[in-house]
Order: sequence, then structure tokens, then C-alpha cells
Amino acid sequence: MTDYEPTVSRFVASLHGELFVDVGANVGFYTWLLADNFARVIAVEADPAIFKYLERKAPKNCKLLNLAIADRDGTARLQRNPENLVGGASIMGNKGIEVPQRSLGALLSREPIVDLVKLDVEGAEWLVLEGAEDIMPNIRQWVIELHDRGRKAQLEEYMQRHGYTCKWLDQNRFPHGYFSRLEWKTSGKQDFE
Repeated sequence: MTDYEPTVSRFVASLHGELFVDVGANVGFYTWLLADNFARVIAVEADPAIFKYLERKAPKNCKLLNLAIADRDGTARLQRNPENLVGGASIMGNKGIEVPQRSLGALLSREPIVDLVKLDVEGAEWLVLEGAEDIMPNIRQWVIELHDRGRKAQLEEYMQRHGYTCKWLDQNRFPHGYFSRLEWKTSGKQDFE
């Protein structure tokens, strides 16, 4: 284990399943951390420069996609952080390079069950969630990095409306929420606590 998001990384390292989707994979920390815990991994990174690094270092059970995930298919403007090029780029603006964009619903429409989605998209988490509403019943668990601390209660309420319980994993500048579906929690298929 590394010092990178230690509370979150320790928690997710205990999760297992068939399919893990790493949205905002960056250089692949969580992709690698969970590659042995899941039969298949889909790692999605919007920044073409970071994606090239991810391509060279991806685990064998990983499918890589160089695109942004948001509320609809099309294109997005990806704005890089000039002070930290691997510290995250965001589609929450109208400047930057043009990249392909898909909704999570379209991307995962053929997946009957998704065991875990990790979401770290530098402020675009609400767009991703909006684009995933049609497939939310198929997603068992989420780990979401929230970029607006003031919207924690709103995120909890939104996810509860979609059948998830909430546990906050940390209280960092960008807190991470863990959301799990009640029916799987009580079915004995996975130990979530």
C-alpha cells in the first residue's frame, strides 16, 4: 500500500468482484490496486498524454479507453491543470483540448452487473452520475471523489434515491463517499462493512 489516499486505498483493497470500472483512472493507481481483486477492469482516462502512460502500464485484465465520461455522447473540452499535469484535468469548462466523450450509461449498457465504479473526474461527477442513471440498478458499489464539499448532503440524498447507502471514507479536501446498493448488502453476496 502507498501513501496515496491511504484511507480510501485500504478500504477499496478489500473489495472484490467481476467488473471494476475506474473512471478518471489517471496513471492507474486504483486500476493496479484492484486488478487482482476483479476478473475484469475497465480504465477510462480522458487526457491523451496521461492515457499514453496508462497504456504502457496497464494490467493484463484491463480494457483501456481514452475518453471523457459525462452526461452524453459527443466531445468535451479538457482543461489541464498547468501546475500539475498528472494532478487531473477537467471537462468543467470550455477551454482546452477536444476529447471524445461518452455517458457511463452508453459505455456500460451491455454489462448486466458492475461490481464497482470508482469516480474521480475533477468536478464532473454530477455529469457522470446524470449519464449513468439508466444503468444505476446494475451498479453495486461506487467510490466517488466529491469536488464540492458543500454538496455532500446532496450527493447522499441523490444516491439514496437511487437505492444506495452512504459511508464517507475520509474528510479530505475532496472527500470520498462509498455508496452500496441495499439489495446486495443484505443478500449475502458481498461483505460491505
